Amino acid sequence: MWRRYYVEFASTDQCVQKMSAIPKNILRRKKICVSFLWMLSIFLYHFPLRAQNFNVSTDLLYWATSTPNVEIELRLAPRYSFSTSIGYNAFDFRNRVGANGVKVNPKLHHWLAVPEVKYWFCRVFERHYVSLQALFGKFNAGGVRFPVFLKDRRYEGWCAGAGLNYGYQWAAGKSLGVEASVGIGYVYMCYDKYVCGACGKNLGRFNRNYFGPTNISVSFIYYIR
Repeated sequence: MWRRYYVEFASTDQCVQKMSAIPKNILRRKKICVSFLWMLSIFLYHFPLRAQNFNVSTDLLYWATSTPNVEIELRLAPRYSFSTSIGYNAFDFRNRVGANGVKVNPKLHHWLAVPEVKYWFCRVFERHYVSLQALFGKFNAGGVRFPVFLKDRRYEGWCAGAGLNYGYQWAAGKSLGVEASVGIGYVYMCYDKYVCGACGKNLGRFNRNYFGPTNISVSFIYYIR
C-alpha cells in the first residue's frame, strides 16, 4: 500500500511524521481501476473482435518482482499491431532493522505504462517481430536487498524513455501462446534520493540518462477469438 509522508523538521535531530489518509489513497486507486475498466469496455464494444485480432497477456518475469501486470494487443494491419502494458506494484515487504539500528520498510512501489508498435515479419501474432516502445512511470522504491543499490537507499521520482525490441511468439494451443522479447533503449530519470529508514535524510535531487537494456520478458498470452 502506497504511503506518503509529510515531514516537518523541528530541529536538526528530531522530526515528526504525518501519514496521509489511507482511505483517500484507497479511493483514488479504485477510481483509477474503474476508469480503466470503463475505457476498456468501450473499446471492446466498438472494436470487432474477429479471430486473431486481439489478445491479452501477462509478463511472467515481471511477476517475479511481485508486480501484477497486463498487456492488451490489437491487430492494426496484416503485419502491424499495437499494444499497451501496465504494471502496478503497491506491496510492502516485511520490515527489517538496518545496520544502524533504524527500522526499514522494503518496497518496490511503482507503476509503469508501456505502449508499443510491432512489425511482424510473417503476419500478426506469428513468429518474429521488431517493435518501437515508449515508457513512462513513477516509483518509490528502496530497502530491498536486490538490486544492491536499493539496499540502503530509497529512490522516489519518475522516468520516461523509448527503445527498440526484438521478439518471437509461439502458439501453445488454439487460444494460447508464449512470447519472449528483449530490447535496448534510453530512459531519463528524475528522482529524490533518501537514506533508508524512518525520517531518512534526503540526499538531494538527481537526474540520470540511461542507455542500455530496457526490456526482457517472457509472456503468457490468451487470444480472444
